[in-house]
Amino acid sequence: VIVTSARALMRRTLPYRQFRKAIRRIASGASESLGELTRHATGIGYEPVSVVQSPGELSRRGGLLDIFPPQATRPCRLEFFGDEIDTIRTFDPETQRSVARLEEFWLTPVREGLPRDTERALAAVQRLIEADPPAELRGALESDAEALAAQVPFDNLEFYLPYLYQETGTLLHYLPDNALVIISDEEQLEVRWHEL
Repeated sequence: VIVTSARALMRRTLPYRQFRKAIRRIASGASESLGELTRHATGIGYEPVSVVQSPGELSRRGGLLDIFPPQATRPCRLEFFGDEIDTIRTFDPETQRSVARLEEFWLTPVREGLPRDTERALAAVQRLIEADPPAELRGALESDAEALAAQVPFDNLEFYLPYLYQETGTLLHYLPDNALVIISDEEQLEVRWHEL
């Protein structure tokens, strides 16, 4: 059940097709490269930190990868043995102690725009920089271009959503074909829709 406002319903987000490509089932005993999984996670918006405490963060230490998916109640700690996930445990972000063992979880994107999909946006920002914008805008554009080129998460990334994807999605794109949509005040919704 999803209860939402007109504004949230209309908000542009990651296209559903890109979301499906980005999600990954992580299972104990699966063959998975720690380096490749870390690159995948940063490419879908996870921010590298020294200690994982909040959703959207990851930390790699030796053969361990701590990661906090946005839909999870606790972060997960993956222990690798070579290129195999040996164990998966949830842990308390306050104490960093293991809480429970998991067999699997879903690694999902953290952002509406994915850092790995920045090629088109980078080209657009570079064109803006070449057009010689005012100095105060140029600095911000150069900083954003640097982050887009590095394919790392940054605060303004969602601003470039129309440049990242040829077509964006909304919440409606994520609903199943047989979804039941109930509108509580159709007249007010229509007014709000036109305002937005």
